Amino acid sequence: MKNVLVPLVAISLTAGGWSSQSHQPMPPDAQPAFEVVSIKPTPSDAQGSSISMGRGGGNLFASTNHSVKDLIAFAYLLHPKQVIGGPAWAQDERYDVTGKPDTAGLPNVAQFQAMVRKLLTSHFGLAFHREKKELSVYTITIAKGGAKEPKAPKSRNSGTLPVFGSNSPGVLTIQNMTMTSFAEYVQSRFLDKPVVDRTGLEGRYDFQLRWQPDLAAAVPAPDAEPLPDIFTAFQQQLGLRLGAAKAPADTLVIDRLDRPASN
Repeated sequence: MKNVLVPLVAISLTAGGWSSQSHQPMPPDAQPAFEVVSIKPTPSDAQGSSISMGRGGGNLFASTNHSVKDLIAFAYLLHPKQVIGGPAWAQDERYDVTGKPDTAGLPNVAQFQAMVRKLLTSHFGLAFHREKKELSVYTITIAKGGAKEPKAPKSRNSGTLPVFGSNSPGVLTIQNMTMTSFAEYVQSRFLDKPVVDRTGLEGRYDFQLRWQPDLAAAVPAPDAEPLPDIFTAFQQQLGLRLGAAKAPADTLVIDRLDRPASN
């Protein structure tokens, strides 16, 4: 049975994982920065990576096992392939970063990423310029006979952070996320090219996507129901088409980047 894209009425959950604890939102006109920051090399035996804000209470930012290029891509809403140049260590070395905002409350998505941009400038000396380049991308469009623009009301709380979670490879649960944000998320986590939202769908949605990942460790048991690849899953489960194309895309070209002093 095909999943239906349904707008999600506002709920209070944190980015990076599930949480039932509510958080007072940061004032929407606030322009926060991190007043306390810790940057340490990730232990060599670390497994997995994550970025979270507000998990466990409060409004502490935590990034584990990410390269500086990963953080740049996150902060500027880019696919890693859109981040060009810089020293080799910017991709090869991994860091654990925590930060305490100088403003009370849980930030919205824009404030969240603005703080990381300030951190990249103040602690990594990031300087860059932008160039437009034609890149291989994936586009998300509405499949023939697929998803239609919903008639139900959109989420009324634009300050609530989207929620994304995965309990196992090939299972993705989304709540309170726009199609544009969904495209930005799947390009950073699951696909090898930038993703462009061309659905024209507005509002915030919740849905689940299940597919067979290209991982030997995720081969299903013999009696398990076979899952489609991610391209087929988009069409069968969401009524959307994920297709390859060439398109002009913004790139961020690194002019300067410094190793941070661990603390």
